[in-house]
Amino acid sequence: MFYMSVTKEVIHIESQAHNWQKQSDVVTHDDVIDAYIAGKEVGRNLEEKLRRDKFESNLKKATEVSEQLFNKIEATGATLKVIHLRADSITSFCGLFVVDPEDFLKDEFRQAFILAREAKLENEDDTFEISFLFTPYSPHLSEQMLFSDGYFIRYYGEEQRAI
Repeated sequence: MFYMSVTKEVIHIESQAHNWQKQSDVVTHDDVIDAYIAGKEVGRNLEEKLRRDKFESNLKKATEVSEQLFNKIEATGATLKVIHLRADSITSFCGLFVVDPEDFLKDEFRQAFILAREAKLENEDDTFEISFLFTPYSPHLSEQMLFSDGYFIRYYGEEQRAI
């Protein structure tokens, strides 16, 4: 038998516990909400891991492509000082090549733009994009300004030349 008494403070339900049984195959609203929250968290964690993995693989590819381009340009006789690399998104990168000022002004340096375009076209796909910029070296080129512009890693070539 079920009795309920109401007071100003609390509603008391008095019953014989052994007469009431919870059905194990019933799902309550709380169960649905808990499952939704747990699934949402798992989905978020998985999506974050996928993004991190994709960024890491694309960053590796961007550094490799930039390094190869660095070596190809130097093979043409131009002197490069450093590459600064920036990630614009998970899939998009930009390499800034700092070139010796004398080489930058030579007609032969146009070959670097052709090589950069080839590297870009050979490596771009739905999940990876890279662009290249060239600038002559100047003592006024500020590493801090480049860092604030998003260029977070740099490459000095095989010999680890410093600016």
